[in-house]
Amino acid sequence: MRVTFTDRCNGQRHEVDADYLLGCDGANSTVRAQIGSQMRDLGFEQRWLVVDVATDTDLRQWEGVHQVCDPVRAGTYMRIGSARYRWEFQLLAGESADDFATLAAVRPLIAPWTVDVPDSEMTLLRVTEYTFRAQVADRWRRGNTFILGDAAHLTPPFIGQGMGRACAMR
Repeated sequence: MRVTFTDRCNGQRHEVDADYLLGCDGANSTVRAQIGSQMRDLGFEQRWLVVDVATDTDLRQWEGVHQVCDPVRAGTYMRIGSARYRWEFQLLAGESADDFATLAAVRPLIAPWTVDVPDSEMTLLRVTEYTFRAQVADRWRRGNTFILGDAAHLTPPFIGQGMGRACAMR
């Protein structure tokens, strides 16, 4: 098959001959559309708060992903760089990211990790809302063209279960 694409860095158009095409092009997949696949909604939708904080202070935490299994407000914590940390918390009914726009507003949520870190040593970099959804493509291939990753399934990435869960449903 011949694949035509445009280099997004310089706008140059290219053609490549390939035996297979792997469409790993995300939730809004062009390749998925080209093979005539549609996303099937699995009926799961949750709003989450995403908070990124910079600090040079060592939070003295395990370097893996922490999952907070709180039935009232589930959460996730991870280090995402040498001085950047991310927290994700399930938003409660009536809450929005705007409610957590300052370090003071976020502080109660991140306190278990930052109790010994003064506000002056932390910088709030990002606060946004993200909606987790569960969807699976109704077909993952046409001929030698395949879709993978978010092009084939959208599942909350709690402890990397997204792909395993989507494959189990397939």
